[in-house]
Amino acid sequence: VTYPVDSEDGLELVDLADRALYAGKQQGGNRVSASPAPDGAPLRPT
Repeated sequence: VTYPVDSEDGLELVDLADRALYAGKQQGGNRVSASPAPDGAPLRPT
């Protein structure tokens, strides 16, 4: 979940991150999940 690509609203970003965390837990927990970058989103190291 990234700003401003996924949302510019802080509460919505927290909600999206929360959903992603619970999706990982439902898949067995103790894991890292990634999704493809939206079309046109620049990729850069963090």
